[in-house]
Amino acid sequence: MSRIFLVSLLGALVSSCGSAVETPDVDFSDKRSNAKVQTSTPELSDKDLIRVCTAGSAFRVSRSVQGIQAKLTEGRIVRLAYTRDIDGKRFRYDCKASGNVLKFRMIDERGPNTGPGIWSGAGSTTTFKLNPDSVYLHDQFTDGSSDEDTIAI
Repeated sequence: MSRIFLVSLLGALVSSCGSAVETPDVDFSDKRSNAKVQTSTPELSDKDLIRVCTAGSAFRVSRSVQGIQAKLTEGRIVRLAYTRDIDGKRFRYDCKASGNVLKFRMIDERGPNTGPGIWSGAGSTTTFKLNPDSVYLHDQFTDGSSDEDTIAI
């Protein structure tokens, strides 16, 4: 008899777990959906985009900014080029900024006339802070290590 009582009690407890509880109507909609959201990094001028990308390239390939040529192309992409001193090999890259993140891709990575490679970011993320006479750069690698420098430009 006690077994029947326990099973009945357990059944009553379990059945009450899913009972409906009345709650007041709450509006969870976002009232700010039409509002403009202020980003922390304003859009760069063409001149500053070239400065940031040139500094970023110098930072990534350990060169001086004086040895890097840069020009703005369609879609606010900066085309960068430099010649390696050791063997005279010419390298070309594209650079773009998204907020305070720089992305790079090598041109003709798989050989002459093969076109641009993929955008960087799989192994590291390069962020920047633009200063009046310099650019602070920080590379955060997927293994947890990082590198940083301030490039005068």
